[in-house]
Amino acid sequence: KAGSKYEGGENLDKMTVDVTKFHANLSKNTIDANLMLRNIMTDPFIQSKIKANVNLATLKDFVPMEEGEAYSGILDADVNIKGRMSSLEKEDFEAFTAEGTLLLSKMNYKSKSLPDDVNIERMMFTFSPKNLALNELNATMGKSDFAMNGKVDNYFGYFLRDEILKGDFNFNSNYLDLDQLMPASESTATEIQTGPEDRVPATAEATEPLLIPGNVDFNLNTNIKSLKYNGIDVKNVSGGVALKEEVATLDNLTMNAMGGTVGLKGNYNTTNHSKPKMDIGFSLKEVDINQLASNFLTIEKLAPITKHAFGDISADFNMNTDLTASFEPILSSIDCLGALSSNQISVKGFKNLEKIESVTKLKNLSNQTINNFKTKFKIKDGKVSLTPFDVKLGKIGTEVS
Repeated sequence: KAGSKYEGGENLDKMTVDVTKFHANLSKNTIDANLMLRNIMTDPFIQSKIKANVNLATLKDFVPMEEGEAYSGILDADVNIKGRMSSLEKEDFEAFTAEGTLLLSKMNYKSKSLPDDVNIERMMFTFSPKNLALNELNATMGKSDFAMNGKVDNYFGYFLRDEILKGDFNFNSNYLDLDQLMPASESTATEIQTGPEDRVPATAEATEPLLIPGNVDFNLNTNIKSLKYNGIDVKNVSGGVALKEEVATLDNLTMNAMGGTVGLKGNYNTTNHSKPKMDIGFSLKEVDINQLASNFLTIEKLAPITKHAFGDISADFNMNTDLTASFEPILSSIDCLGALSSNQISVKGFKNLEKIESVTKLKNLSNQTINNFKTKFKIKDGKVSLTPFDVKLGKIGTEVS
């Protein structure tokens, strides 16, 4: 039983919405609900009750499913809401009722579009006037597992008045295989661009950049014991991610990878919707230089010698760059300052040194070991510049720049 009244005119507060009774029997599932809305524009009043018990395995009986798609598990909901928006604004939570639970248990979801089944052992939301709390979420997908909890504040203001939605969450995992969860494909791959004139997306999906919403203020604290990404095995990932005012910010993200320790901080800024930017700081401690070059195409592009270098390096640098819609850096826009050091680096098979060896007839010039060097560098207009530093190539004193 539903109805709505509106006398017309500019005063939309005179509009009323009434759903006095909604009841559905779907197989053995039951859903009961009602809804009342008043003063929609100036001081919204809402009253609603929702109660449901749904066996997800029966969804196929009354909801169209794609081939290979299937659900199982139990969804229980019992929610009661009654009050005015002004009560929330005054934080008069005694005058506003918002209580209830939403519980999902033993859920399994299959789909041909997913590499593996999604299993949610238990997910529980509780409602209050002040916030919507995710008390627990425990899930697995293939070999990956994760647990999550947190809360969302001002959800009524967000839904009724498009106000800022605030949230704080914690994410924990023993093992996360991102290569399985988000496998790369030829259809989504793009090449690194060299300038704005070359900004041609590889696919239609990459024509628009991912934008950070302006009306969310979220914080996510992350702790992952083991992670696999782009073939890289990463350990002990911890740090924070914040979304606010169309900017995503990394807060001291640290991890063990490529034989050393990597630290990241910075932001992804989408306030200019057509031209996203990244400003990021790196801290590398005793990282294998060859693994670094093999896993990050940008480094190999800018400094090809790194593919022929072996040893550990440490570096601290800050970089900002414009990005394509597919998150690839535009090389000509990179602006970077940093410092680089190593106790020992060996170079083998670098063609430039092999040519010098061939012309000068100096033996073993192409196979070099460089000890205890430090230098500063910058990247500007797509080029890498090193502060000159002294090394010995064999017995020859040499200035590198």
